[in-house]
Amino acid sequence: MTGGDFDPPAGFEDLPPSAKYVLRELDRDGPLTRQELLGRTYLAPTTLDEALDTLESRHFVHKARKNDDLRQVVAEIRQYPDA
Repeated sequence: MTGGDFDPPAGFEDLPPSAKYVLRELDRDGPLTRQELLGRTYLAPTTLDEALDTLESRHFVHKARKNDDLRQVVAEIRQYPDA
């Protein structure tokens, strides 16, 4: 789903603005680490974490630790849920 024009998934309009912003960044260039997202979005760390938690709880995003550095969290888009 990355690299093309953003086609908002079902439920996108109900997301908070910060979560929408993060989802667009991941759609464009994901997967991205938390640090990369902080640098791209300029969101406060707490705001970014809340956005990622919201996206993960609604099954838009999957978060995982990097295998080679468990301190880093990587977020990537899941297949969007059905409408």
